[in-house]
Amino acid sequence: MSFIKSKWQGSKFEEKLKEEKTDRILEPALPLSGLRVKVIEIGGWDMDFFANKSVVHGMTMEKIRMVTAIITPDDLSYTFDITCAHNGGVAAGRILILPSSISMTRLNGDFYDDVAFDDATINRGWVTIWYEA
Repeated sequence: MSFIKSKWQGSKFEEKLKEEKTDRILEPALPLSGLRVKVIEIGGWDMDFFANKSVVHGMTMEKIRMVTAIITPDDLSYTFDITCAHNGGVAAGRILILPSSISMTRLNGDFYDDVAFDDATINRGWVTIWYEA
């Protein structure tokens, strides 16, 4: 079945479709659980040279329930979770929740210890925190 745009022009179809897509994006299951989400830019990080990077979270550590960090290479062509297994099923990095910050570490000699992750001028990725209000 093909979509005939001219048939729907003037019928507010595109507007309704846009609203429907927006509604789906804004209806996560998290509000039902009572959790909120905070996203923090990692900022510049030459992962080839520095093994660790921290970002300030500005909340009470005891309310944090889950943290993820996605990392992008210098060419911004894809993203990976820092804790993903890359070589031989071993995680390439780790996340540590501290009282005032989130600390990320990449493992020496592993996936992120590479020139593909050495540009300190780009935003290296994002930390996402799920927490109780």
